[in-house]
Amino acid sequence: MVIITPNNTYFNNLIKNDFNIKKIFNYPFIIHKENNDNKKFIDLLLQNINIYTKNLNIIATINNEDTILRLVKANLGISIISEKLANNYIKSKSILKFDI
Repeated sequence: MVIITPNNTYFNNLIKNDFNIKKIFNYPFIIHKENNDNKKFIDLLLQNINIYTKNLNIIATINNEDTILRLVKANLGISIISEKLANNYIKSKSILKFDI
């Protein structure tokens, strides 16, 4: 799993400067639907870095990974998704990825 973000100036600057993962989570966040196994796994990942979904700026709850990828690419928010699913978007530089 990786954090995916739009490929914009804000996130490119984060990559170039001192990266702090917590700065990413101030941005609008797109989460997986509540009943999704990925959502449960993501909740655990976030808890491990002391970030809780109740503190995120959640703008959408989506059940489809391709929709999440398109929303992130459109600069509407960030998300956490399987790197394998995001690989084509990452390779084409449509989105950026940050390791958790």
